[in-house]
Amino acid sequence: MDHDDPFFQPKGDDRTVIRPVPGGRRRDLHRQRPATPSSVPVSSGPLPQLGKLNPLESAASGLMALLTRLTGSRSYPDPGGLKNQLINEIKRFQNTALKSGLDQETVYTARYVLCTALDEAVLNTPWGQSSGWAQKSLLSSFYKEVSGGKRFFQILKTLGKDPSKNIDLLELMYLCMALGYQGHYRITQDGKNQLTRIREWLYQLINRDRGHPTRELSPHWIGVTDQRNPLMRLVPLWVFGAVAAALLAVIFSGLLLHLNHLSDPAFKSVYAVKAPAIAAPKPVIRKTPPPIIANKKPPITLSDLLSREISAAKLKVDETGEHGKITLQGDNLFRSGRATVNNAIKPLLHKIGKSLNQLPGRVLITGHTDSDPISNARFPSNWHLSQARADAVAAIIGTDLDDPGRITTEGRSDLEPIAANTTRAGKAKNRRVEITLFK
Repeated sequence: MDHDDPFFQPKGDDRTVIRPVPGGRRRDLHRQRPATPSSVPVSSGPLPQLGKLNPLESAASGLMALLTRLTGSRSYPDPGGLKNQLINEIKRFQNTALKSGLDQETVYTARYVLCTALDEAVLNTPWGQSSGWAQKSLLSSFYKEVSGGKRFFQILKTLGKDPSKNIDLLELMYLCMALGYQGHYRITQDGKNQLTRIREWLYQLINRDRGHPTRELSPHWIGVTDQRNPLMRLVPLWVFGAVAAALLAVIFSGLLLHLNHLSDPAFKSVYAVKAPAIAAPKPVIRKTPPPIIANKKPPITLSDLLSREISAAKLKVDETGEHGKITLQGDNLFRSGRATVNNAIKPLLHKIGKSLNQLPGRVLITGHTDSDPISNARFPSNWHLSQARADAVAAIIGTDLDDPGRITTEGRSDLEPIAANTTRAGKAKNRRVEITLFK
């Protein structure tokens, strides 16, 4: 065997050089990746002719553009209609190519190449296999053949013996391979490396006939002298905009933090105001016979539903006749200075949500912090942190309620301590979230 023949390279040759697509004119080809998957790969109108590489590729350019859109498409609602359109487009290509002066043998060979490339593109989509395309392919319609995966490369090898005569066909076949056509090499051992060698061989054939691409893309590539300020030439305009936006963001954050610092005393003063107690009128006591109370099962409570969690000291429950309050320590719920619930505590919150769903009443979730101030762009004050933590807990518990609208949240900052903020233990107790059920 001739070791210069890429179709008979021995195994173990691991060359992976991929050249740019050749063509000795200014409009040089570029290697393309498969098209992004699409659910609408083709329009219903005639395909435009876009290519100018050679007369054959120009006549087939609409079909080549369609090939890129078919490759990897997710779905197509009417495969039968697509096939009919492709048949019409292939016939239109054939007529256009013949009218341009190309010989009949070249045009018919190009038609075979396009049919097998389009068939492979369709059959490698999720919808192609189930559409019955394999039984009624384009090859079977024009040539009564089932698959052209091997013959494509047999034709390529034959044409490569006389590249000057067959240069237009060789460029068309190179384009098909660049757009993803693999033929039988898709399923053969070491097929990827063999395809690489064939593309390299084909590149060299075309490049020798066409010559190297023109370096200058335009005969008038030298532009006019830039009259702008040197600084404007060196620094793009968007850089000035980005710097200005960054400065405004810094100024805004600083003013926001300063405003929150000034508002903290006022916020605490508002919460310190207590409404005067109003004495309730003494009820009128009437002597009535004691009611007869039937033996009823006591109503279920939060303490009953969360007894295991209470015993495990995961939470604390205080209940009165009017409400039940669940207290969760903040250090278990959140990392320091954060408002993202720890993953380990989420199952406990879901258990609380399921328990609340069994009992009627409004639910208030309140966030509390210690007295250590926080001041950053995310949480300008302790109130913002306490509110964000209450909202985070509510978001998880709400998923277990039939009516999440029962929940309201509130941030109380460090205004309601339950221990002195002078010790670490006291501060830890004050960092908490309370869930109150109003009966």
